[in-house]
Amino acid sequence: MGSKTYEEERECNQCGDTYTASVYIGIGRDASNGLCQDCFQEQREARVDRVLSEYEDKWYRPDSEKYEIAVYKPDGDRRYYKHDIHAIQRIENWYGD
Repeated sequence: MGSKTYEEERECNQCGDTYTASVYIGIGRDASNGLCQDCFQEQREARVDRVLSEYEDKWYRPDSEKYEIAVYKPDGDRRYYKHDIHAIQRIENWYGD
């Protein structure tokens, strides 16, 4: 069962534009961490680029139509992902400080 949210107009913490935020009921926290869609996407892409360049020996692009990226597991095996964001979350989990 997913978290319950409601929509509310908020101001982007980065650029100041007004956007419609999905806010978690009972918590009041914005699902996009206080960023409009453009700023959220920009930060996400910067994070992906940073992690992939920092850990370039921990992943590769497989020759596959199904998967976008493969990550080397600490045990030497591999895990395949359809999207970079899922792979970098795993890289940070396995190899981050």
